[in-house]
Amino acid sequence: MDYVDVKYINFISGRLSKFKKIKNNLYNCRCPICGDSQKNKSKARGYFYQVKNNTNYKCHNCGINISLNNFLKKIDPVIQKQYTLEKFREGHTGRNFVADEPKFNFEAPVFNQKINLPLCSEVEVASNYLTNRKIDPKKFFYAEDFAAFVETFSDLDHQNLRQEPRIVIPLYYQKKLIGFQGRALGPSKIKYITIIIEEGAPKIYGYDQLQDEKTIYVTEGPFDSTFVPNSIA
Repeated sequence: MDYVDVKYINFISGRLSKFKKIKNNLYNCRCPICGDSQKNKSKARGYFYQVKNNTNYKCHNCGINISLNNFLKKIDPVIQKQYTLEKFREGHTGRNFVADEPKFNFEAPVFNQKINLPLCSEVEVASNYLTNRKIDPKKFFYAEDFAAFVETFSDLDHQNLRQEPRIVIPLYYQKKLIGFQGRALGPSKIKYITIIIEEGAPKIYGYDQLQDEKTIYVTEGPFDSTFVPNSIA
């Protein structure tokens, strides 16, 4: 028997009545599957023994003959999973080792989306527009071509958007970008265009900036909320 099999046989030995080592590669106990003899508690007819590179368990009372892996699965599935993983790590796989290879579930990493645009404070036309309105230009971004910017996000509809400059207002929820608004700098039939990345998240500007206070103010638009502490739009 390899050392992993011996390790796990000894590991469960405390649960096995009348467990003992007869000799190398041979262990004896009362069968926990059938309960062995109900009339004679001294009888122990379960055996662990080696078959090629595998370890089997056999009971001469109920006749069960299974691998150590399947024996552990019946006795304690948690220990069986640990056993399988350790055997797998040691390279004991194939037809001479009767155990399922452990299943590893790998989920593709999810990266938070972010806005790769210059701040309005870095672009003269946007900085002047916001500064004239007494709004901090460092709080917002600037897209020279709003349609092209939306196109950088996968699975977002940008077909009906115009190639025009807009101020980009980020929408965050629990420190995650869930969408943004494009605000026209000049006269436009559509002053605000809202793009949502994370469906189901609250479409609220300023949510992550709220303080732990009882009073929360609601303003008409994101620009208005910059003038009112603890407000959302």
